[in-house]
Order: sequence, then structure tokens, then C-alpha cells
Amino acid sequence: MPYCPKCGRQVGENDLFCSNCGAPLKQQQTAQSSTAPSGQRGMFRQHGGYRERLREIFDRFRQKGATSPEKAMTAEELGLPPEFKEVMKRRLGRTGILVEVNGKYYLDEKRLEETREEMAGRRGIRR
Repeated sequence: MPYCPKCGRQVGENDLFCSNCGAPLKQQQTAQSSTAPSGQRGMFRQHGGYRERLREIFDRFRQKGATSPEKAMTAEELGLPPEFKEVMKRRLGRTGILVEVNGKYYLDEKRLEETREEMAGRRGIRR
């Protein structure tokens, strides 16, 4: 069983973040080689950028089954860091892809697909 590189707590094999301190657990080499302190990079800038972090988070929701209002889970149950709640108050929450219901969150697959189609259309117009 792996351990968090930041606080030393035991974590799950597939956890993206430490449930104790919120430290990211995937791609640890990238985080260690970065010169910016982890607190200054933010949860989506630590490993490979915003899109990669979003993919990891979407996959986490799918792995845990949090894909409907009835199956919504807390950030802690999903293994997400405390700062996830703050990020949801900004742009990420406004997209409607990740939805909060009474302190629990779920991935809206239909809205994710709509957003992908919208973005693909925009890219087509710019070409």
C-alpha cells in the first residue's frame, strides 16, 4: 500500500489525492521536479496542467460511481483535496459538469458531452 509523500499517511492504490492533507498522489516525479512550492501551483497546475487534472477528476467520479444526483458523494469520499470545494465556486462549478447537491458532488456525463461538442464546434470555426 502506498503512502502520501507529503504527510506519510497510507493511501489507496488509485487515490489521486491524500485524504489527510490533500496532496496529489499521481505523477509524483513531476511535482517533485517543479520549482514552485505546491501551495502556489493550485490543484490543477501541479501535474501536466488543467486538462489532465480534469480528466483525472472525471475518472475519479466514474470510478466511485458518482454520476447522478442519487449517487453524489462528498469531496472526502471521492478522495479530493479540500481546495476542490473552493475551485467548484469558480469556473469549474459554473460549467455544470460537476454538480453540487447538498454538499455532495456528481459528474453530469450529459453536460460533459455537450461541453465537448461545443468546444469542438468552436475549434472548427477558428480553423
